[in-house]
Amino acid sequence: MGNPFYDCEGGHGEAVRMSQNSIYEQLVRRDRVHRMEWVETRSQRCKLPPGWKNKFFLARATHEGSWTPGYLDVTKKICTIVWGGKAHKKDKCEILCTGGSFVPCTDTNTLLRATAAGMSEEGEPLYFGRVKQNGRYVYGKVQRSHGVCYVPLYGKETPFKEYQIFVKSSPKPETTEHAAVADLSEEATYAETDAKELRAFLARPAPGNSAKRHELYTTRMSNPPVESWEIVFDAERLPRHAVLVDWIREPGMYIGRSRHEGSITPGFAIPESGACHIVWGGREWIKENYEILCDYNGVFVRTHGDVIPEDALLAGESELGEALYIGRVMQGGRVLVGKVQPSHGGCYVPIDGREVLFANYEIYICP
Repeated sequence: MGNPFYDCEGGHGEAVRMSQNSIYEQLVRRDRVHRMEWVETRSQRCKLPPGWKNKFFLARATHEGSWTPGYLDVTKKICTIVWGGKAHKKDKCEILCTGGSFVPCTDTNTLLRATAAGMSEEGEPLYFGRVKQNGRYVYGKVQRSHGVCYVPLYGKETPFKEYQIFVKSSPKPETTEHAAVADLSEEATYAETDAKELRAFLARPAPGNSAKRHELYTTRMSNPPVESWEIVFDAERLPRHAVLVDWIREPGMYIGRSRHEGSITPGFAIPESGACHIVWGGREWIKENYEILCDYNGVFVRTHGDVIPEDALLAGESELGEALYIGRVMQGGRVLVGKVQPSHGGCYVPIDGREVLFANYEIYICP
């Protein structure tokens, strides 16, 4: 089976690249799904409070069409990333403002729990990683298809098979925004710093001249995510403004999603039965732990194959990091809801316990 991200074996430059705007759009959507918050800094102009000197923030920067995870040295005002065999210094970057921790990457399950922080020029998700060298941690990117963590050592991109990977903390209602701080000078553990004040010092207009890209960035950073996913604990206490699949034909069916085998898979929830129905790996799965979409006034529109409208609501991702969307089909007078997986060219829905693919379907889009 071929690599899902590459058309051929080899390094950078041999694979088909996605446009930078397309990369950034996918990043914005994935960040919203995982509630990953970022602050942009133009390092040449930023001013940091004295108490933040000698700290290294987890950050990402764009290079050759990619958005690559790395770290920002606030004393030098430089973000360091690795790409194409070399370390690169960037004066513009985005700082992570979401809590989490680094855990040893010992198996595939750990990789599947990790939270994507960037994207290669071919569209492959990239993650924060770190390795310990000479008593200190060095930070870089994890590229799943390569099976290693790349970090900068002596100006070169150096691979390590043993590393730690960043996993986002589970969201809590009382949690405040934080900036991820990495201390490279001593025994490093994950730390947090108030990001509201940080934003006042670092926030700048998005880089580049693309009006559309700036609009995406402004929407993401200035306002909270438009959609809201709420965990259902009790069928008798349905979240307010839960979104129905079809209020006329299916008055008790709601748009839901659940985690399964490293994926976040959209499906439909029936709170009265206390379950969410999703499809994965050829069959239907009934999940007792799930989320319901709330406070969202979207609509379903017709489409087919891998044609995904730009305003389609990103509702999850596969275990390989591919974006998944909400889809539905009509079958025998019933409304069937499932996941749209663009690389498979259609919408999967459950029928008699099986995962069935439809090339013609409806997809849920932003209002």
